[in-house]
Amino acid sequence: MNPYHLIERMEYEAVINITPKMARALPEIEKMVFGVPVLTDIQKRFYLAVMEQRYEKVFQPTCRKIMGQQMAEERQPDDGQERRCR
Repeated sequence: MNPYHLIERMEYEAVINITPKMARALPEIEKMVFGVPVLTDIQKRFYLAVMEQRYEKVFQPTCRKIMGQQMAEERQPDDGQERRCR
């Protein structure tokens, strides 16, 4: 899954839902990757590094930013105007 596609399409709820699921799944993914006999140790470490970096550098910060924006919007006084993503 390319997180940039979700962000570009403004599917913020998907990012918020996927991020904690990814965190919980990483240990299982690691077990699965290390259980693939046709991969070399270098390949296994590479795939895990890509997964971890994508989670840490893309999903986590994006999720935090979206949640921060949502909290800021909730704190704004209701002026009767429709709220839109910009």
